[in-house]
Amino acid sequence: MENDYWTPVTTDVSIISANGQRIVLRNVPGLKDKQGNISISIVDAIRTEQEYIAKEHGINPREILELLILQAPVRFSKCGPGYLEQKFRFNKILFYIWKKLEEQGLDAVVFEKFSAARAGPIPIHLKEDLNELEEKGLITQSIIRDKKEIPRGEGGLEEIRPKGSLRCELTNEGAQIAKSIWDKTPPEIRDIVKEVKETLFFVDATILKEKVRKDYPEYQKHYTELDDE
Repeated sequence: MENDYWTPVTTDVSIISANGQRIVLRNVPGLKDKQGNISISIVDAIRTEQEYIAKEHGINPREILELLILQAPVRFSKCGPGYLEQKFRFNKILFYIWKKLEEQGLDAVVFEKFSAARAGPIPIHLKEDLNELEEKGLITQSIIRDKKEIPRGEGGLEEIRPKGSLRCELTNEGAQIAKSIWDKTPPEIRDIVKEVKETLFFVDATILKEKVRKDYPEYQKHYTELDDE
């Protein structure tokens, strides 16, 4: 087929979200053939829907998955959904979700980019996103040591970060938004988020390092140090 057979266009698409809500997606990228038929890829449709949901809730698209991770329940956890402890765990949960979505052709959901650091695959924008979510009042960030929160000084979170482990928790408003996003997210994506969070929720940094190196050998060369606090 010749390249000039298709013309890039944008179009509006009406869809039904996972919770049964009808959504009209505006300006979805597509290709129009010479007969006027418009073709839209599933990747572009997913990405446009994610952008729609993010705009609806006043967040950036990357933060959708981060809120879904916090919202996902974990069996055998006494505290229920709504939180995650230790930054390295957030790093690697994001990574594993991305890889599993990629395997199913759904990686358009993930807007994050990862760097191959000595501490393994690290999401580039996670720190920025968590700070933004906290500023919006959707999460709280705290540093925990010996199961107790370390009070912030004048230097804020960064001053005390080396003294303990990061804990992220949804606020009441954040929980409402995260629940709304969860309900609008397709079941196959929710299942992946829940499965990955449950699998890695109690794994320590040493075991997690070996797991990543085994599951994704391409990271063996670079992943040489623990991803700890």
